[in-house]
Amino acid sequence: MQVNTEASTTARYQRLADRRALDLLLDVVGEARIATHLGRIQRWCYLDPCRKLRQLRSTSEAATPLRLSRTEWASFIKGDLLHPTVARWLGEQPATSRHATQSCYAKSTVALEQADAAMRRWPQRFANASDRIAWAVLTLLHGDIQRMPAIVASLDAATQPGEPLETLNALSPLLHAMCLKATS
Repeated sequence: MQVNTEASTTARYQRLADRRALDLLLDVVGEARIATHLGRIQRWCYLDPCRKLRQLRSTSEAATPLRLSRTEWASFIKGDLLHPTVARWLGEQPATSRHATQSCYAKSTVALEQADAAMRRWPQRFANASDRIAWAVLTLLHGDIQRMPAIVASLDAATQPGEPLETLNALSPLLHAMCLKATS
């Protein structure tokens, strides 16, 4: 689908054949607006990130162009961080878990905002997007980890002179184990 937005962007297309992009767009604009855009495509079925079969149905023969507001576009382009966060979070969940099935994008957005706050507190631990994603996943799995004394102490700890500081992504397995120990 060609990009149609009020926002200034160099993007040309939205890859709606990618079920992650379609599902995020559905979350951003709602099923009713997408249904009017489908036109002659009577039904579109796909598996959402939470392992549920979703079905979209067209409301008319004629497709209505879908135009995103600036706010909707800003939410949609967060997919670069949201998709890996959701995938990693769901990958850490037990298969029987129902914890992640409701509003995974909303929860992941809040967790990424908490990652941004942690990045301001420990900027040396956040070298790239994977560090933000790692923090967001730990937050989704364990709650407000920024208030856990063992986590804070580990992130505040200095390294030996000449040694590089470990990034959050590299530390995430250790931090995950610390969180599990703290809650058991």
